[in-house]
Amino acid sequence: MADGGDASQLSWQRATIPEQPILMPQLSAVPRLSNTNKQVVSHRNDTSFAQPQTQVSPASPPHTNASLIDMPQPSNHHNNSVSTASAQLSDISLQQHQGFSQHSSLNTQPASVIPNNSSIQQPSLLSQPPHVSSMRQPPPLSRPANISSMKQPPPLSQPPTSSSLRQPPPLSQPPPLLSQPVTFPAKQKPPPVSTPPTVSPLQRPPPLSQPATVSPLQQPPPLSQPPTPPPMSQPPPMSQPPPMSQPPPMSQPPPMSHPPPMSQPIAPSIQPPPLMKSLPNTNVVGSQRIPNAAHSPFSGVASGQTATRSDMPCNLLTTRNILGSAPTKPPRTTLPETLSRSNCSPNIMRATIDGIPENAKLLSQCRLPLALHIHPFGEDVPVITGMPIVRCHRCRTYMNPFVTFASQGSRWRCNLCQYVNDVPQDFFYDRSRGELVDRSNRADLNNASVEYIAPPDYMVRPPQPCVYVFCIDVSAPSVVSGMVDVVCKGLLDNLDKLRGDKRTRIAIITFDSTVHFYNLNDKLAQPQKLVMTDTHDPFLPHSMEDLLVCIEDSRELVRSLLALLPEMHRNPITSEVCTGSVLVSAQLLMGGIGGRISIFQTSRPTVGAGAIPEPTVETPIGTPKEKDALNPRTGFYKEYSVNACRRQIAVDIFAFGKSQLELATISQASQFGGGALFYFPNFSRQVQSEVDRVIRDIRRYLIRPLGLEAVLRVRTSRGITLDNFHGNLFVRAQDLLALANVSPDNGYAVQIKIDEKQEQATAFLQCALLYTNSDGTRRIRVHTLALPVLRDIASIFNQADQVAILALLAKMGVDRARQHGIENARMALHNFSVDVIKTFRNLCASNYPTGQLLLPETLKLLPLFTHALLRHHAFVAGNSIPLEARIAAMIKLKTIPIRNFLDYIYPRLYSLHDLPDGIGVKDDSGRLPMPHLLQLSAEKLSSGGIYLMMDTCTVSLYIKSDVQLTLLEQLFGVGDMSQLPTDLTTFPVTSSPLNERVRNILLGLKRLYPFHLPLAIFPETSRIREQFFSRLYDDRGPGALSYYEFLTSIHADSNS
Repeated sequence: MADGGDASQLSWQRATIPEQPILMPQLSAVPRLSNTNKQVVSHRNDTSFAQPQTQVSPASPPHTNASLIDMPQPSNHHNNSVSTASAQLSDISLQQHQGFSQHSSLNTQPASVIPNNSSIQQPSLLSQPPHVSSMRQPPPLSRPANISSMKQPPPLSQPPTSSSLRQPPPLSQPPPLLSQPVTFPAKQKPPPVSTPPTVSPLQRPPPLSQPATVSPLQQPPPLSQPPTPPPMSQPPPMSQPPPMSQPPPMSQPPPMSHPPPMSQPIAPSIQPPPLMKSLPNTNVVGSQRIPNAAHSPFSGVASGQTATRSDMPCNLLTTRNILGSAPTKPPRTTLPETLSRSNCSPNIMRATIDGIPENAKLLSQCRLPLALHIHPFGEDVPVITGMPIVRCHRCRTYMNPFVTFASQGSRWRCNLCQYVNDVPQDFFYDRSRGELVDRSNRADLNNASVEYIAPPDYMVRPPQPCVYVFCIDVSAPSVVSGMVDVVCKGLLDNLDKLRGDKRTRIAIITFDSTVHFYNLNDKLAQPQKLVMTDTHDPFLPHSMEDLLVCIEDSRELVRSLLALLPEMHRNPITSEVCTGSVLVSAQLLMGGIGGRISIFQTSRPTVGAGAIPEPTVETPIGTPKEKDALNPRTGFYKEYSVNACRRQIAVDIFAFGKSQLELATISQASQFGGGALFYFPNFSRQVQSEVDRVIRDIRRYLIRPLGLEAVLRVRTSRGITLDNFHGNLFVRAQDLLALANVSPDNGYAVQIKIDEKQEQATAFLQCALLYTNSDGTRRIRVHTLALPVLRDIASIFNQADQVAILALLAKMGVDRARQHGIENARMALHNFSVDVIKTFRNLCASNYPTGQLLLPETLKLLPLFTHALLRHHAFVAGNSIPLEARIAAMIKLKTIPIRNFLDYIYPRLYSLHDLPDGIGVKDDSGRLPMPHLLQLSAEKLSSGGIYLMMDTCTVSLYIKSDVQLTLLEQLFGVGDMSQLPTDLTTFPVTSSPLNERVRNILLGLKRLYPFHLPLAIFPETSRIREQFFSRLYDDRGPGALSYYEFLTSIHADSNS
């Protein structure tokens, strides 16, 4: 026991949770999800998804009625000043601030029994009189009435002796009752035992609580019999005290009702009010809560902990409206306030369990995955300049708010490896300002996320400049669709906004069946076109200095070239495309500098290096050719990506149209260098909304922050190691990732293993991103996450993050689909839900009826989101989704940041026709109240309503045919449905207050996602309304179950 108590005395408090891990029955022969880096498929009973158990933490409070969206002002991404903390951190060791209780189970004693360690204030027991060293042995006390006909109760504790006055009665016996004589103040003696306290005329005196233990053959005397006089060697009986004044009334025990038989413990007649009245049918004794077994939240809740309604399991079968009114948030951490206040933001680092299980066995029992989602380049952080970078000499951890200082501040202890380091003499000296700073002015001691300006010691070579190579497909499909015109316009409009300094270089290449270079030497009057026809062995037809030019010197030539390109290729001569050849040529052009290649194309590679033959099956899903269609058909692009990453080159692919692009193959070029895929399946120059989307996405792509030649290292506390990685990255070592480019639109995930038992109360994970900023400075961005150590399964379920878990499962499901097929991945996701439900029932809710489908509050939405994921384009069954759209969705699931994941798989649905007052109007702090969220079901669409849906790709408006005309006039400025335009690109502006509120809501939603969200209007009477209804995932779809049918399915499987 952690508190040092006797295990034998506390055995009655233990729950009946088995010590051995519960083996889950085989639900399916389908193997569990695996990662790409591990080709061996593990059995369903393996521990790849397993996780541990710990103490119960406070559950997250219910959401407010309306969610709030912060409306920040635009800020510079890399020019942040050092933030000043509002309060100075304490020097006391973190271990002294941990308030975690050790694991214990529910109290299984009767509610009326008072544990010996109860904190209730009550009259002193007879077994604990005032200590008098000279007191002789008291006479034997009276015996209970004859109970020979009854079952003999366990013997009570003996009268105290001089040697046992300080020893409490054993916990295995019932504790003393309140009917014992009370202890009087000093210099007073108790009244005679034979004189009972004053009782009502209709009551009998209670029995004495400390009868002497008798032999079963002896007949106990009646209660009314006075005690036998003691021998002369003993002190006079306690019933004959010397004369004294009448004791105060408060010293007498309270009046008691007629005592029950001795076989039943007597409950106190006066009890303090319950600590919490929100939990019904609960017995309260003093300050300790003893829940009834039928109403206990979890069977693993530690005794002495207060249970709340948020701890109660949720029965999904009887909960109709399960989705909250506000977006789902991470569970509330159980860290002390001093640690949680400085902890890392969940938008940057977010774990699938908001805590680290104590050991690997505990992790395997709970059947939950343990992983960390990382978005290292997504938010602004304080920048530290002029101060020394302090790191641990043993594990190289960076200084963070969770370290502790010792020896009057001259030494500091690393929070990851516990090594004690010396504090540099200039630690509190700011060289940039030439003055001393205190602890509150050092950002790394007050913020979990900071950024250092790296000194020359962190540079292998001088920081590289920003290098951009734009490769544009000018084949017949690209010209006809209008892609060349739109791309050139987007590049031309944002040429002056490119990230970089005066050293920034740029090159433009076009290609069809050949590769076209352009001489942009500043001495030329106009660009010079050079054609390279050898697509199987590409080479540079001219010197690199004239093809890759400094943008400051050749800006006008670049402008003129972008304006002339659409006219130069107005009449294309071929439909062939040599994508692989142009990639090799761009790599040769960039030499040993590094940078970014952006390729725009509409057709699959057909000639030259990396050519892909035409597929033999158009709809391979569900056929033996399914796995071949989901995987690369050639290894050329994967090998190219690895070599490009070693040269600090990343590739971003812009794919247009619905034709056979072979995204599964060409997307490999962007996988290992930190690149991305941008897919525009509905692009056409005739659709203005799609044209606007491409132009705005190119603008965002060019002006967003950019990190070059980056490496990402993740450090963990002792006993914690990293396993598999997910995302577009290159694993250089077990904890080191190589990223040729890093952008704020890419996220990463890493699975975690526990190798050793966690002895500390808190575990830490720190990721450090070393990169070259677009302004030429070398920087180190450090994020530190503190997680409590969880020591029982109930606490693990209470700290589970359902969104983070599902985001990891989506990434693992993509790998499973590529290895074993779509149906195999769907079954694995289904089986995971069954595993979680069965494990929670067996370990935490075994005392509930078996007909209920129970999950904790933190996981109650996991089946809802899992069902939506099965309906997503990446995993939907059948061939209703085009192959290229399915592959693009899979790639996006692997790279999307955690903060945008949920909106991508389960869109937001709001009603706009009944907005309450104050919704859509900014408050004094600049936050925007949002409407209540609605579940994705047609039953939520009432008559006469207007509804808004946002899924990170499109903003959709659905308008019922019987909508009030006043609403149409206020929102759209039209008199009836026939005048409503369906090709709007922006929401109309009218003088109505409702129109302004809706525009504010749309603006707030668009700011949640970095890229442009086109507006789509779906009238109820239009034919395109099915596009809107196809995203109502809670309803039944073609070949797909509804949400409630899915619940029934997993409930049946969990009971099988």
